[in-house]
Formats: sequence, structure tokens, C-alpha cells
Amino acid sequence: MTASLPIVLLVDPAMRDRLKMMALLSGVARVRTPEPSEDPVRLVRHQRFDMVLVALPRLGARRGLSLCRTLKTDGARTPPVGLLDPWRRLQAVPEALRESLGNGYLGGRYDRVVAEGFLADLLAGRAPIHTFEPAPRTIWGRLRGGF
Repeated sequence: MTASLPIVLLVDPAMRDRLKMMALLSGVARVRTPEPSEDPVRLVRHQRFDMVLVALPRLGARRGLSLCRTLKTDGARTPPVGLLDPWRRLQAVPEALRESLGNGYLGGRYDRVVAEGFLADLLAGRAPIHTFEPAPRTIWGRLRGGF
């Protein structure tokens, strides 16, 4: 008998980054993404998730931190919330986690092993902070939408 996979809500406005994370977590977790018309806070309020991953938008990291704080203060039983920052926009990660009440941080470029480890650490109740080099910011990357 196999253990059931954890249910993860992935909140990421960037489709390419969202699809990459979904591919990395396939087979490790059941990933659910909100529809554009759905509010992540309402989803967490009305459905059971083992964890929420909030990606920080490239040009609006404060929105992601605000969403994290809202999720953590909205109900009596809140799931762990991990922050994803593929572009490494946050400078002071421990302070940002403290202010947003986040449970973990994953920044920069990462692969399947790192994503799985981050997920396991969050589920175990540890507060992981993993930072790697951000994606290269070449002219081609900027043309594809990376600033």
C-alpha cells in the first residue's frame, strides 16, 4: 500500500515557471493551481491542502509576500507556505520570511532534487532557506519575459 501524495496549491502568475514547478513535482505531489478567477485564500479556506507554494512575481515581490501573510493569518489551521523566488528578488530573506510568516524559501534556479527536498523539509516542519544563482539575464531571456 502506497502513501498518498501531498496536495500542494501552487500560486504562480507566470505560466512558464508554474509549468516548470508542476513538472518538477510530478510523482511527488498532487499539484493544484488556481484558475484566474479563483482566490487562493478562499481555496485554502474551503479545501484541504498540505502545503501552499507562492511564487513571487518578477516585478511585484511584495504582492507575493502579502498573499503569504494573508494565508497564514486567515484561519485557525493554515498549511505551511513556501515562497518561490526564481529571480532572487528578495535581498533580506530571513526578514521577509519573518514579516510574511512564511515557512520556507526557495530562490534561484533549481532542479527536481532541490524541489523535492524543499517540499519534504516544509512537510516535516523545518524552515528551509535554499538560495541558488538566479537565471541568467541575457538579452534573449529579457526578450522572453525575464527582466
